[in-house]
Amino acid sequence: MRLRFVHVLSCLALVTFISSPLLADSAEWSRWGGPDENFIVDSRLAPWGEGGPVEVFRIELGAGHAAPSVAGDSVYGFHRDDDHFVLSAFSTADGARRWHHRWPAQDNGKDQVTQFGLGPNSMPLVHEGRVIAIGWNGELQAVDAATGKPVWSKNLMADYGLPHLRFGYSAAPIPWGDRVLVMVGGRVGAVAFNAATGAEEWTSEAFKISYASPRLMELGGERQLVTMTPDEVLGVALEGEKAGAVRWRHPHVNQFTNNCIGPWLGEDGTMMVASQGDAGAQVIRVERQGDGFQVEQLSKERKVSFFHSTVVRQGDTVYGASGDSFLIAFDVPTGKILWYERGFPKVNIVGVGERALMLDVDGRLLLTELDRDGVEVLAEAQILTNPAWAPPTVVDQRVYVRDNETLVALDLGPKPKDAKPKDAKPKDAKPKSVKPEEAKPVSDAP
Repeated sequence: MRLRFVHVLSCLALVTFISSPLLADSAEWSRWGGPDENFIVDSRLAPWGEGGPVEVFRIELGAGHAAPSVAGDSVYGFHRDDDHFVLSAFSTADGARRWHHRWPAQDNGKDQVTQFGLGPNSMPLVHEGRVIAIGWNGELQAVDAATGKPVWSKNLMADYGLPHLRFGYSAAPIPWGDRVLVMVGGRVGAVAFNAATGAEEWTSEAFKISYASPRLMELGGERQLVTMTPDEVLGVALEGEKAGAVRWRHPHVNQFTNNCIGPWLGEDGTMMVASQGDAGAQVIRVERQGDGFQVEQLSKERKVSFFHSTVVRQGDTVYGASGDSFLIAFDVPTGKILWYERGFPKVNIVGVGERALMLDVDGRLLLTELDRDGVEVLAEAQILTNPAWAPPTVVDQRVYVRDNETLVALDLGPKPKDAKPKDAKPKDAKPKSVKPEEAKPVSDAP
């Protein structure tokens, strides 16, 4: 029996995650995670034939791992050109460049790792008529979305004591009303700026930051910014007299002392946190207790190893890339892995209507169906080259993907009714996924 995305995802955007009170238009992908900040959209993507998906345009963008953002008829790309960062607007129709804005990159710290590139890693945010982007060492710029004219800027290292992050700044700026929330991790943990003017509205108490983008959630009737630090997960109050206060915290430590993604909140109030290495996955529950909050650990599974790829939560099930090549399904109520399948190296996942779109680290794009029994590949195509670390951006039937140099726009809409259909399922389609107890020894599991 196959429970496909069509049964759940159509309503999941309303119940799985608590999103910003000012949601983006569903025909945009202007923020990290898409319109509802959960990497799930109500698009209808069709399998393609042997010729691959229709390519609308291909741009030699430049170095970086920042996912593109889309608002209106513009797609915004962010890359590095030698010692400068470049933020650009392109036409979604043909990829023609409309404007670009350059600013100097700051010097690198002696302990920073540069072998994977010098960024940018952080997806730009389109909000309140501005495009807001953050470079490798916290070079924060806000420009007019229509013209690219600089509006305001901040130096997070000089202004707030942002440390040199070993792999470069990666957290995406997050919209909140008419503000933008930015992770700092120096003298303060997070800062709320007025999106239009750059005026500082509040700062949080100090805590370290890692590489994960924060999430907006409602816990115990209180709206919070929830984020992963290098060794824990915590919640910061967003409103009222307690705005900026750390309301709760819970340890989540791996041997590398960094956390790159998550967490994921379900409609039942359970939260999953996970990272790479030996930390595994925890399921916790955060509940109000008097004027504060209490955190209860419900389960822990060390064989889960999520690194920096996107993860989708569908009801009680979480799907994500574990280790170097596994795709897994994780059951939140039991805290156990339901199944795992090889051949999906570091895939970024986006739930699209009744299906799931995946882009792996080698630049292979896959259209799949996922459920608690396994994964079925409907179509695949080689689009980019390794490393393709940025998640796909999906707007209607248009998909934007990038690797370390190139930005590509694809049309994955249904073919005309009078078109002759092609067999979209590859001859070497992967077999039904196996459950851990039916497969290899636990030592080989992710």
